[in-house]
Amino acid sequence: MEITYDLTPDDLWQYQLYYRRHKAPIRLPFLYAFAVIGGAVYLAAIYVAGDSWIKYHQPQWALLFYLVAMPFFFARFLPATKSCAVKIMSKMPGFFCEHHVGISPEWLAEKTSVNDTKIAWIALHSLDEDKSYFYFFLSKTVAFIIPKRAFTSHSEAQAFLNVSRRYWDAAKMGTPVAAEETVVWPPAPRPGA
Repeated sequence: MEITYDLTPDDLWQYQLYYRRHKAPIRLPFLYAFAVIGGAVYLAAIYVAGDSWIKYHQPQWALLFYLVAMPFFFARFLPATKSCAVKIMSKMPGFFCEHHVGISPEWLAEKTSVNDTKIAWIALHSLDEDKSYFYFFLSKTVAFIIPKRAFTSHSEAQAFLNVSRRYWDAAKMGTPVAAEETVVWPPAPRPGA
């Protein structure tokens, strides 16, 4: 029960986006950045206004400038974050390389050119899925990223996920998985294959 795939910088970026949307709490520095940018825009509006009509409508103009400035801020900030994350992870051997991930009733295993790791199902923090990936979270922040492109079909990917969930649920409940339940993977070969 093993799949093989190469992780790419785009896979890392998709994980980062998934994590920010679904797992990461809103962090105070991020809120501070909003407040500082908003304050700077407000002060700029006051400075530009002088004694004109705008001076008496500063909050409205500051809000307008703030709303217009934020998309530009994120357009500049997000690509820098992506390149920074890729740069950091490219220095770690065994990340952007071929990965072999296997499952059994006892463990989840990952093997690369530099590591051979087995994780008991009970140690798994969560098992998430989005449109293109499975995320096997080992903690709140660390996950095995498994792209669905590693599978030959959607049904094969779903079978892998279903078996993984069954193993994980059995480990949480403390019940062994019967031998006949492990034969669902790999799925039956496609006709003509």
